[in-house]
This record gives sequence, structure tokens and C-alpha cells, in this order.
Amino acid sequence: MVWIVDDAGAFSYGSYDESRAGTRVDVILITLVSLLSLSISYIWRAGVFGPSVGYRKIQDLKLLANIPYFLLVLVYIALHLITSRTFEPSTFGTLGPALAFGLAGAVLAAQPRRGEIAPGTGDESRNRRWIFVSLGIAALATVVALVQIIRYWVAIGDAGIPDTTGWGILATFTALASAAVLVFLALQINKRSDSWRSTGVGLAYGTAFLALIALFEDQTLLNLNLNSISPGFSLMFWLAFGASISAPSIARLTEGTAAAPTDPHSRLQPWLLLAAGLSAVLTVAAAVGLITKTTSDYSEGIVPQVLALFFGLLLTAGAVLTLRLMSKDPRSAYIIPSGYAGLLFVLGLVLMIVWAVQNEGSLGAVIMLLTFVVPAGILAVLWLPRASREHFASLPGGNGSGTSGFTFTGAPAAQAPAAHAQQVQQATPQARPAETAGVQGRAKRRPSPKPRPQRHPQRTPRPRRKPERQSRPQRSSP
Repeated sequence: MVWIVDDAGAFSYGSYDESRAGTRVDVILITLVSLLSLSISYIWRAGVFGPSVGYRKIQDLKLLANIPYFLLVLVYIALHLITSRTFEPSTFGTLGPALAFGLAGAVLAAQPRRGEIAPGTGDESRNRRWIFVSLGIAALATVVALVQIIRYWVAIGDAGIPDTTGWGILATFTALASAAVLVFLALQINKRSDSWRSTGVGLAYGTAFLALIALFEDQTLLNLNLNSISPGFSLMFWLAFGASISAPSIARLTEGTAAAPTDPHSRLQPWLLLAAGLSAVLTVAAAVGLITKTTSDYSEGIVPQVLALFFGLLLTAGAVLTLRLMSKDPRSAYIIPSGYAGLLFVLGLVLMIVWAVQNEGSLGAVIMLLTFVVPAGILAVLWLPRASREHFASLPGGNGSGTSGFTFTGAPAAQAPAAHAQQVQQATPQARPAETAGVQGRAKRRPSPKPRPQRHPQRTPRPRRKPERQSRPQRSSP
């Protein structure tokens, strides 16, 4: 969606969804070269190049075959930003999904496969250049966002159009936030963090799924376009960035820091931090939109901003709280993040419906990432690996009280029988004096039972007497 000018000089909001990539000869030829580069590895394995060509040269050939596509993208982006005038579309139209998918495909075609990388650290310098590719894509996204922001405010000043809706402030903030996510991921991967690399790859898969949905229908909540002076939270370079960090060369560098499948806290921490960051972007952007709308003539349409502000605060606090409660016990590391993923999906779905009905698209990409991509990533990390599921099944119940996780902690202890009888006696109401006297009289009239004679009376044992030794009579001598 871009601003256009009609013959009368009035400004209106229009769209340019027609793809022109398939009609340009230069794009088709360079795309064919990129596709043919996929066959270089198979030709080399067939022995066509001879023994003098090793696997390192094959990596260089694949990268060189896709450099023309990278240069083509840079040229079209520059021409797109230069040739467009104030509030008018570029001569080359609006760069959209064709560039996003094409650049990601070229990055994948230029990568070596895992079987084409030597084991060990012998090819570390060649592996590191893919980290530089990811840093370059993140830097390109940042530069394009800054140029869009500058062009927008210059065009606003030249045209003398006051920004009464606050859309310029919102677009500036979200455009910088989109580039900041890629820069942050690239810096963490440069530190060889495998958890952040896996998170970035999962984010790219989710972005590709959303982009495919946007191809079949005019999805106003997704921004896959590169408008000339229309900055915003765009997913234009997210596919290419995810393709670059999914390279087996980077995986070889970060595999030493990979967390075990039985350690959900280390593997989930990047996803929860990402959820907190996106929720914070949603909160700040909704607050800016709410303030600008209430101070202008558009105060009647503040329901989406109010919901986004409330849900953003709730989801940000939920992500922080989940991070703290995960370390409570091993079962909490599985149960609490799963509940938070469900909360993300439910609240995000409600917010997405409200924003679609109100035709609000400035934060659509953030909302859809929080609704579909982040919950799917959290649940995949927890329950997709078989070792993780087996580890959860082997954990004891909550606090060692069975397998249900329910505990009677804090319940009163069982009372002894004597103490229970004493409590019952104290709780019994006292009888009246007349009733007490009657009971005592009846007790006196009852004859006392006679003792029964014992069948076997106890006999007192007689003391044993030692037999006296009888003295022999003395014989008299004759």
C-alpha cells in the first residue's frame, strides 16, 4: 500500500499488487543461473570436473553463481528508492514477495550442503563467511529502513502535510524494530549461540508460512512490500536472513554450544525473550497510536489500540514470569511455557480479528508473529524432540506427590485418636442439672456385677527347700 496522487493533485491510498518480476528478461535469466547452480554439486560428484577440483572450489563456484542475483537485488532496491518521487510509486513498481522469496532462494542455492563441508575446524574461515552474509542482510534491512524513514519525513515536510494521525511516529518505530530483530539475532549468532540460531531458523520458517498465506489473498495484516516512502514493520528480508543462518556452515560453528533436548530452559530462553520483545513492540506502538488518536480527530477508532496495549502488557509480563517460573522445578519448565504458548495464541487471535475488522494494518506482522509463529516455536522446542518427551515422562509428579502434580501441601495434619476424642467431648453441649441427677440415680440403682470366680485360681508358688544332707551315723570302733 502506497500513497498516490491523482490528476487533481489529491492524495489517496492505493495498492500495487500486480507482479512484474516474471515479465523482465534480466530477472528471468539471472534466476535461471541461480537455479542451475544447484546442479554443480551433483556434476562434481559425477567426476565431470576431474580430480583437480576439490570441494572448496565447488563451494566457491556455487557462491559465485549466485552473486549476480544478490547484485540484481541491490540494484533494484536502489532504483526503487531513487526513482520514486514524493508520494508517487517508483518506476519499477513496489518490490514485494517476488524479491523476498527470490533472495531467500538464492541464499539457499549458494550454500554448501552438510556433506560438502570438511569435518573439524579446517574450513572455519569458509564457514564464517556465512555469518558475514547474515550480518550483511541485517545491515541491508537497517539501511533500507533508515532511508525509508528519512524519505518519509522529508516528503511530509516538503508537501506540508501535518502528521495528525501519528502514523509517521508509529511507522518509524516499527521499521526500526523490524531491523533491530535481525541485527540482534545476527550478533548473537556471531557469538556462536546455537539456541539463537535455531530460534532464527524457526522464525524464518514461520515467516515463510505467513508469506505463502499472503500470496493467495490480499492479506492487509502482513507487510512483505518495500514501498518507496512507506516504512513499517516489514518482513521483506526475514526470509533471506533465515536462509542464511540455516546454512550448515553456521551450524558447524555453533554445534558446540547446542543445548541438550532435555534442557528446555536453555532452549526456550531465546523464544521467550523474542516473545517479550515483540510484545513490548506491540505495547509501545499501541500506546503511541492511542495517544495520537485521542489527541486528534480520530478518537472514535481506538478500540484496536486499547486491546493491543492491554494484551501487549499482559504478554510481556507473562514472558518474564514464565522465564522466572521455569526454573522452579523440572515439570514447570514444560507446563508453564506450554500454557504461555496457548495464551499467546488465544489473545493474538482475538487481536488479529479485531484489527482485521477495523482495517488496521500497521502492526499486523507483529500480531501474526505472536499469534502463530512464536507459540509454534515454543511448543516445537518442548514436545517435538523425542528425547524431550521421554524426559518429561520420566519426571516425578509435582513435589514428589504422585504423577498428577497436585499436592496437599498446607493441609492440616491427621489428629491422634485421644486428641480427637477430647475435641469431641469439648464440642458436646453440657447436660442440664436435672438430667444429670436422673442419670446418676439410674446408675446407682443398677446392681453392681458380681465378680466371676476364676476357673484356675492363681496358686502361690511354694518356696523350694533344699534337701538337707543326712549325716551318716558314725560307726563305733570295736
